[in-house]
Amino acid sequence: MKRFLIFLLLLVSGLSFSQEKKKSLDKTINTSLDSLSKLYGKKVYSFGSVSYRGVKKTHIRYIENGKEVKEVIKTEIVSSAKKEED
Repeated sequence: MKRFLIFLLLLVSGLSFSQEKKKSLDKTINTSLDSLSKLYGKKVYSFGSVSYRGVKKTHIRYIENGKEVKEVIKTEIVSSAKKEED
């Protein structure tokens, strides 16, 4: 019974602390998306970057006329030549 009680307390405390981190991450992401939406005048719902052969492209995604649009907003040269996706 003691083991079960200890396990239950650890489980409840672990779940409650992990939810707090998620809320702060969601707030950060929403702030970033809102800022991009104001900057580009579109309702941005996603952003990311892809690096391939030393070139990094940053893009945003938004809906226009019922279709998803992916627009590259920044292209830069980086030193690493391996493929990475964020």
